[in-house]
Amino acid sequence: MDRNITVLFVDDEQHILNALKRVVRGENYRVLTANDPHEALDIVRNEDVDIVVSDHLMPGMDGIEFLSKVRQIKPATMRIILTGHAQLNMAIEAINQGQVYKFMTKPWDDAVLLQELRLAARVVMLERQNLKLKAEVERQAHLLEDMEKQFPGITTVRKDEKGRIVIDDVDED
Repeated sequence: MDRNITVLFVDDEQHILNALKRVVRGENYRVLTANDPHEALDIVRNEDVDIVVSDHLMPGMDGIEFLSKVRQIKPATMRIILTGHAQLNMAIEAINQGQVYKFMTKPWDDAVLLQELRLAARVVMLERQNLKLKAEVERQAHLLEDMEKQFPGITTVRKDEKGRIVIDDVDED
């Protein structure tokens, strides 16, 4: 993965943030960290953040509320919750309110975390590519509209009774 992917880790415990940074050290992501969800929201507002990995239990704002706010600010940001206090109702709430991409538990398996980040990064890259392709299709549609205005009938395809395309230079009036 390249540096075009920015990952923000949010946890109120500095040693957890340090461990998360170590896990992704060889991945070449741009890594940001925040010890506080309010600080993290400022980062999300001011930086191009692609993936947020957040703790759940933090002072001032829990992870579900934080990720819900991230979704409101930047809906395309992939959201992963990482918690040491996993409960079914909390997982359901995280999915329903925060619309999290993944729900993971502490302690995490480094290989699994890396794989989930790689998958999330792949989704981000595919969405970027999709937006570029959509813009190109729209550009080409406008070009065809302009050509049709300038040369009426140029975009019309005639077919014979067997469905074959008919090409001729003579108008049938």
